[in-house]
Amino acid sequence: MTITKQHLADYLWKDYNLTEKEMLKLVQKALDFISAALANGNKVEIRNFGMFEVRVAPAHLAINPKKPTIKIPMPAKCIVKFIPGKEMREGVRKLTPDKIKRARSKKK
Repeated sequence: MTITKQHLADYLWKDYNLTEKEMLKLVQKALDFISAALANGNKVEIRNFGMFEVRVAPAHLAINPKKPTIKIPMPAKCIVKFIPGKEMREGVRKLTPDKIKRARSKKK
């Protein structure tokens, strides 16, 4: 299942004295804040969840899949790296490939 911003807002709005529309707006505002911080080169650390940081992917030569003999120079670029927090890492480690396959096949 793909969890969306709407799912997050739906999950939260029932516990707070806000309308569903207000909660969706709040979730969007939080995501906008995180995006802006990263766009300014800041690190975003959310305890018990994980850390987002901007890293530089170095320049390199890529191979054209249609013409493998041709090398294409790729410039250095900034990327966002996510490092999961301890709780998330431990939760994901408990998963097995079978659980993932079953969960994905149920959603189709």
